[in-house]
Amino acid sequence: MHPGSGCYDGTLANGLINKYPDLENIPRCGIVHRLDKDTSGVLLVARNEGFRNYFIQLMQERRVTKKYTAIVVGSTLGSFSIEDPIGRDKSNRTKMSVRPDGKEALTFVKTSERVGNYSILDIAIETGRTHQIRVHLSSKKLPIIADITYDPSRTIAKDSSLELINLVRSFPRQALHARVLSFNCPKTQNEMTFEIPIPSDIQNLIKDIKKHS
Repeated sequence: MHPGSGCYDGTLANGLINKYPDLENIPRCGIVHRLDKDTSGVLLVARNEGFRNYFIQLMQERRVTKKYTAIVVGSTLGSFSIEDPIGRDKSNRTKMSVRPDGKEALTFVKTSERVGNYSILDIAIETGRTHQIRVHLSSKKLPIIADITYDPSRTIAKDSSLELINLVRSFPRQALHARVLSFNCPKTQNEMTFEIPIPSDIQNLIKDIKKHS
């Protein structure tokens, strides 16, 4: 998202300033919320300070709807919520973990489809903690496919065929997509919804899992 230690260019912020130089005058170049590296999906950029402040207030008041799709290892049914607090991992400062002294984190999970011993999940988050979905699902033994930070061994579901094992282990990024972002317009207060279809790489992954399960 932004330049940082060891990453000084090639970020979204660099690209935004190149296209819209006036964004250099807005904190974080107008980026009002973030997606993890290698997570696809809809992202909002504020073009002025007024909207930036408005949207940040909406997020603080939990009036922004954020929905995701994740492909996970494991079989689950129905809907459930995860309310475990999240904080910085004590042994690895680049990771987060469930810990009792962490910040409140609320994740709502609905099983969209089971495919063998894999699941396609619809997810909504009420809070926006760093790596929240990835941490919560991993803690429930439902790691997101190819999430090497929270599933470094690249877990494979039982009874997976050799073809499926190779396909899952070769997937190049965590199978997580930010599908929907909704909030009320600051002028009309009508709900505005932005939705991005599931990208082709995740669609192909789903097809491959169905084909080889």
